[in-house]
Amino acid sequence: QKAKAYSLGVPYGMKGYALGMTLGIETEEAEKLIENYLNGFPELKKWMKESEEKAQHLGYVESEVGRKRHLPEVKRLHTIYGTKLLDFKYRPKLVKKFGKEKVMNMYRDYKNGLNNAKNVQIQSLAASIVNMAAIEINKELERRGIDGWVALQIHDQLVVNVPEDRAEECRELVQDIMENNYKLSLDLKAPAELGKNLYEAH
Repeated sequence: QKAKAYSLGVPYGMKGYALGMTLGIETEEAEKLIENYLNGFPELKKWMKESEEKAQHLGYVESEVGRKRHLPEVKRLHTIYGTKLLDFKYRPKLVKKFGKEKVMNMYRDYKNGLNNAKNVQIQSLAASIVNMAAIEINKELERRGIDGWVALQIHDQLVVNVPEDRAEECRELVQDIMENNYKLSLDLKAPAELGKNLYEAH
């Protein structure tokens, strides 16, 4: 659970305080964990920085399959303030000029936008892969003359209704399509389970 907390949290922009609260450790220790984690994955560190820079200078990011997420507020605020909005020592100067509520809203918009620049690429890619798999599964069921269909998508899972006497054949084809329909630089794993209802198969 601890490994999952920062393996998922850090790429999404989790900082030392939030990770410390999640793991029940001091902020300083959590910040060191994040630093060591990113040093161990230099390509991830580079990708995170590049994603933020795209949002700051272009006002959008794009997933591997071409899905765009527009982040115009990040670009606007960055053009005016650069990264100073993230500096708690600088923000009091803005508070005097604009008031605390407006400054905190600008800070949240900027920080959340930078986080979205990263997590939207991961989440939208996962969603696109599952969507493409669902379409291909329906096509393959039709090609094989199987009276089945993709009934439901739950995050990165699909529920497929098929005849019981061809369930094992369908389990194999669903797993194969989920794992191989879209190729990444790493292997995807999507074990398929059988059940008479969602509760049994989940």
